[in-house]
Amino acid sequence: MYSQDAFCLFSDFSFSRAIWGGDHENLQYATFDLWCYAGTPRVDPTAEDVRLLRNLIARIQAADPADTAPRLAAKMKGIIPSNNAERVQILELLAWCGVLPETGRDHPARTDLSSPAAYWRGSDGLDPARLEEYFGEYL
Repeated sequence: MYSQDAFCLFSDFSFSRAIWGGDHENLQYATFDLWCYAGTPRVDPTAEDVRLLRNLIARIQAADPADTAPRLAAKMKGIIPSNNAERVQILELLAWCGVLPETGRDHPARTDLSSPAAYWRGSDGLDPARLEEYFGEYL
């Protein structure tokens, strides 16, 4: 049985998840998110899912060297059915997984993003090893 505090925390996280897609800067939320997915069955991607992934990867590879994650998210409009906040979050998650590497901090961070996406630039590109590790069978 959860305490009232835990219930309220989970309620806040559930609200955050439903309205904004979560709060991926918050370690407690990330734990909650993993807890929610832990018992779900694996869902195999459809051919359309694979096509969207490949289009996303191609768009990232074509990013201008000075593109930030939000600038790239705006350029992804029409590639993935989503709003801009969802596209930014996809890029943040790819950055946390290391697919979008943060190669340096010699430029200012975007304070509205979680690190490492805050430092990512188009010139950083993709990490091919991480891309293969997570998505290899669909490339």
